[in-house]
Amino acid sequence: LHLNEAQCRLRLNEYLPAAKLCSEVLARDADNVKALYRRAVANISMHEFGAARTDLLHAARLEPSNRAVRAKLSECVDAAKKERQNEKQLYAAMIRGAAAATSPVAAAPDGSSDRDQPKLQLASTEGVAAVGREKAEVGDSLEESGTDAERFNSFNFW
Repeated sequence: LHLNEAQCRLRLNEYLPAAKLCSEVLARDADNVKALYRRAVANISMHEFGAARTDLLHAARLEPSNRAVRAKLSECVDAAKKERQNEKQLYAAMIRGAAAATSPVAAAPDGSSDRDQPKLQLASTEGVAAVGREKAEVGDSLEESGTDAERFNSFNFW
C-alpha cells in the first residue's frame, strides 16, 4: 500500500513524501527492490545522487538482471557527474571573480580607468552576504514554529 502511494507521489512530483513512504517500507523489509528503486527515483529528482546511488546499487545486487535498476543507476551516475562538472565551473567562475575584484584596476587604452567593474563585483559579494543573512533569519523564525522547521530543513534549499 505504501509503495502504491509512493508511486502516486512520484507522479505528482512530491518527491520527499515519496521517499519517506519508501523508507517506511524499507524499515520493515530492507531488501524490497521496488521500494529501493522508487526511493532512488525520488532522491535523483531531489538531486540526492549519493543516496540514490546507494539504493540502486543495493537493488542491483538483489536483482542483477533488473534492467530498469541498471538503467536508472547509469542515469544517476551521469547526472552526478554533470552536477559535479557544473559545480566546478561555478566555483572556477567565483574564484576568477574574486581574483578580479582584488587585482588593481587596469587602465583602458584611452587612459581612463575601468572603476565600474570592481564596484559591481563588490555589490555581488554584498548580495551573497545578504542572502546568508536572510537564510539565518528564515531559519531562526522557522525554529520557533516546530514541525514547519523540520519540514523546511529537510528540503536542503541552501
